Parts: sequence; C-alpha cells; structure tokens
Amino acid sequence: AALVIAAGLLITARRRTATPAPDPALTDVPLQITGLSKKYAKSVDRYAVRELSFRVEKGQVLGLLGPNGAGKTTTLRMLMGLITPDEGEIRVFGQAIRPGAPVLSRVGAFVEGAGFLPHLSGRANLDLYWQA
Repeated sequence: AALVIAAGLLITARRRTATPAPDPALTDVPLQITGLSKKYAKSVDRYAVRELSFRVEKGQVLGLLGPNGAGKTTTLRMLMGLITPDEGEIRVFGQAIRPGAPVLSRVGAFVEGAGFLPHLSGRANLDLYWQA
C-alpha cells in the first residue's frame, strides 16, 4: 500500500510545476508577456503563437487585432489561464499566470460578438460594458 501511495505522489509531483515567485519590479504593471509561444496540438513546428512579447502600462487599453489564425484567441486563452503556454511567461501585476492563480480574478476580456452594439462606437460599447 505504501508503494502505491509513493508512486501516486511521484506521478502527481511530476505534473505540478512550481509557481514562480511574484516579481516585485512588476507589481504596478498590469500585464507583461515575455517570449510567449504555443504550438498546435500534435505539431513539432506549427505555432499558433510564437515568441510574443509586450507590456501594458496602467491606463492603456489593449486590443488584439489580426486575421483568422493569427493567434488572438490562443493568446487570450493563455492570458486567462485556460491553456498553458509551451514557452514564455505571462505576469499580471507581477504574479505569474497559471490555471487557478488568484490574480486571475483581476483578468477579464471584452470579446466582440452578439453583445457588441453596432450603432455605438467602440468607446461607447466599452463605457456601456463598464457600467454594467
């Protein structure tokens, strides 16, 4: 029985990755993405996102624009902790993004879709969204 428990602990320990410590230099930075990459499933060299890096300062608004297949949705899914990047790091206010990370409560996304009112400007839609 002890052998089974020990084997179970070893297996689950391999799946866990240590959460990086908060970066004190980034506690006032809403978002920093460094070297973010995600390959398509079962692919060795096809990337949905490859080596993406950028920083968003306080007061900035970020929009991801691009053609179909550019990696917008994949990037958002990584940012929201829904999928794990193959490489790179995402930090929100200095905290590393991992599935279930407490800092994810400060992350949201405004996705264009049925809730977008076409007769209003983008700014008016955002204002209406923030009032809700």
